[in-house]
Amino acid sequence: MPDDPLVNVITANRDRISEKWAKAIHGSSSNYASLPVEELRRNTDELLEGVLLAAGAGDYSRLFDFIDGITRQKSLKGFKLGEVQRVATLGTEVILEELRGEPGACDCTEGCWTAMMKLLGIMSWAITSLGDVFSDAKEKEFSAATIIALTAAQQSPDEKEIIDRTLQECCRMLGFEHGAIMMRHHGRFAAEFPEKASGYDHSSMKRVGTKVIVTGRTAVMNADDEAGGGIRPRVRVLRSVTGVPMMTRGRVIGALVLGSASERTVTPHELSMIQALATQLSLAWENARLSSEAKERNERLGTEQKEVLAILNDLGAIVYVADMDTYEVLAVNRTTEDSFGKNLVGRKCYEVLQNGMSGPCPWCTNKYLVKDGVPTGPYSWQFQNTVNGRTYQCNDRAIRWPDGRLARLEVAFDITELERSRKKLDDTRRMLELFNDLLVHDIGGYAGTAKAYVELASEHLVKDEERKLAETSMDQLVKIDRLIGRVSRAVKAQSKGGEDMSRQDLASVLDEAVHDVEAEQNSGGRPVERKYEKGVHFADLGEFAGDIFYNLASNAVKYGTGRPVTVEVVESALRGRPAWKVSVTDRGNGIPPEKKDKLFTRFGRLESLSELKGMGLGLVLVRTLTEMYGGEVTVEDRVKGDHTQGTVFSVRFQKAKKP
Repeated sequence: MPDDPLVNVITANRDRISEKWAKAIHGSSSNYASLPVEELRRNTDELLEGVLLAAGAGDYSRLFDFIDGITRQKSLKGFKLGEVQRVATLGTEVILEELRGEPGACDCTEGCWTAMMKLLGIMSWAITSLGDVFSDAKEKEFSAATIIALTAAQQSPDEKEIIDRTLQECCRMLGFEHGAIMMRHHGRFAAEFPEKASGYDHSSMKRVGTKVIVTGRTAVMNADDEAGGGIRPRVRVLRSVTGVPMMTRGRVIGALVLGSASERTVTPHELSMIQALATQLSLAWENARLSSEAKERNERLGTEQKEVLAILNDLGAIVYVADMDTYEVLAVNRTTEDSFGKNLVGRKCYEVLQNGMSGPCPWCTNKYLVKDGVPTGPYSWQFQNTVNGRTYQCNDRAIRWPDGRLARLEVAFDITELERSRKKLDDTRRMLELFNDLLVHDIGGYAGTAKAYVELASEHLVKDEERKLAETSMDQLVKIDRLIGRVSRAVKAQSKGGEDMSRQDLASVLDEAVHDVEAEQNSGGRPVERKYEKGVHFADLGEFAGDIFYNLASNAVKYGTGRPVTVEVVESALRGRPAWKVSVTDRGNGIPPEKKDKLFTRFGRLESLSELKGMGLGLVLVRTLTEMYGGEVTVEDRVKGDHTQGTVFSVRFQKAKKP
């Protein structure tokens, strides 16, 4: 038996190859499916005989005669060219499979390559010689180059290797001494055969390649076309040059250029072959580009993934990703591993992140994250984990994993201590409300009873000294009433927070507060000067906003030594947003600088509780309410640098939005 891997394999496995080939043809199209398998088997036997003669003795006549006859016959019966050409492709694939599986047939890489190329040469020669049988020229594009790429891929070369080998084989089969690939963005040869060929003038190949790229059409140049071309002495001229466009996605990316030192005419069949090769080269080149971009993208994504993972590891939160269909954990951060153990990836989330679950959790949020296959946005919820008993604020959303599947990303912050603190605050708030009720109802009740007794006793007192004592007692009881009211409102405001905020006219609130202050003055008191208009100054305030301005105006009148007090509203700003500034100005003795910082601190201006008097608690209430409603309170000298000329208390609130 000759030492030819292709001949050896076909001869040794002829019946099996023929049978596989016939079955493959039978299933390749509806036309072939209508033919008996036995008829197809006779055809594949004849084809194999022709392939053996061509491979062993170089005799193509039998193969040509049979294919010519069978092709014309099928054409008359309505078979498409692609269907007939598919027969050769299927046979090539079957024989290649036998080459790969035959022990010793492909032990040598070069020997395997030679056998494959010989098979390619036989099939491509025979098929490209039969194009005229069919009227549809477009269907002539039998992918002989696909076979080249197929055979080259058996040795797993890279894309550049496939391109180089394809160019080399193209030149060998078609009888061209020189070949080159010229890419649009290079302006030079991206591949050349033979490499770095010297002694020839390749300017004609560059000209043809450039013309093909510019026009997008096949171009042919012969020696006569080069007359007067200015060829350098002692440099051989390529007398025949053919170029065809390389295209992907409807655009020209380059040109396949073939050159010969002798004059020759490229037949239509050879041109079809070159065009088919150019198409496959284009695909190979595009694949190489896409592969390179994919590699770069994966490397970039890998770097970004590491950076994101580093951030997530330092976030201090549980972060994991799980497949929304299979519940498989796809990724976790270090905090998740520290809380639930290692080796979580690849396991079910409900098994490793919860306790005693044999299926998806009843509280799983997947149903909230996707609608009609499209992510809907984040979903927030709280949950006490069944493994560690910790409470988490969970933020879930659906994302597309790199492989395209939908996955749930969960970021869960441990709020256990926060919830405990919140519970303690709730307990403290309830205790404050209890004390407030005791203060208002019980102590207030006692004070009210005492006032009634003092009033009753005053009616029967005759002596001035006794009446004076009764009046003093009544004043103290009134102060107790006022103190109880202030404490009660402070506690209620603290309890409600900003719950009862509403859009209010500052002028109306100020008018009511100033009216109450003026009503408490003796008949000889000065009226408070008002510098604001109704229906202009609106802010979002709470129920006890009037107490803020009442306390400020009351203090200004009380400590203003009988001099004028002014309440004014002007435009200002608060935390970068438009605001209203309410200023209460007195012309009293003022407040020393060292005491200003203590004004708004409870009892801060007192050395002992026995000194509880004056504006101390009132200003605490002012600050508490102002901050509760999102405002800011300040104090400054009326005359800058001279505190003895009076004081200005100012409160700022952001302007309310227009309804």
